Amino acid sequence: MKKIIKNTDSKKGFNLVELICVIAIICIIAGAILFNYIHIFRNVIDALGGI
Repeated sequence: MKKIIKNTDSKKGFNLVELICVIAIICIIAGAILFNYIHIFRNVIDALGGI
């Protein structure tokens, strides 16, 4: 009888490089959103008369 060895290259989850790329993309998007909210908040303060 021959032994059948399964050579599975399927991986579950993220690789370290993929995880770092995903975190970097999330940080860039969060930074852009935060910058826009700060700009909108300054416009609201100016519109209300500089509270």
